[in-house]
Amino acid sequence: MAARRKQSGKARYRQDVEQLSDNLKWYREQTQITQVMLAHRTGLYRTYFSLIERKLFNPSVRILTIIAAGLGIKPQQLLQKRLLPTTRRAGQALRPLTRSAIQKHIQRARERLAAGVKQRRLRSRLSQMAFAKETRTHYTFISLIERRRANPSLLIVSRIAAAINIKTDQLF
Repeated sequence: MAARRKQSGKARYRQDVEQLSDNLKWYREQTQITQVMLAHRTGLYRTYFSLIERKLFNPSVRILTIIAAGLGIKPQQLLQKRLLPTTRRAGQALRPLTRSAIQKHIQRARERLAAGVKQRRLRSRLSQMAFAKETRTHYTFISLIERRRANPSLLIVSRIAAAINIKTDQLF
């Protein structure tokens, strides 16, 4: 069995941004939701969606989670290669998400990310310091992610995935 070639963090990030852009647009089109409707539902600016779809924005885990909640999907579905069918039917009424609902989605995403990072770091038998060096981030940031206190950008999450040689969506 051939070992998977380790991909650099930057290359993984470019691939993730491309996938995020394609999937966001695809899910929006499948559910017949405009950028304005999604902005109203999530409480984010419409320009976020435009920038992401044009591959010009580096969203944080918080933003990814809010967008996924607004579309009615899981955050990892925005980063997966295979486009999964959506559970929402076209034309189904969309109500704005409440602040508490958004906070619950964000908390769950942070918990999954923290557990995924810590589990894979320990499986690799790396200290936080060595892991931070591998991902080119500060070791305190790795500690904050593992304690669910940080809101890393997609670039950082891509670097972490590249360092442990997994797909980015597997961290969620």
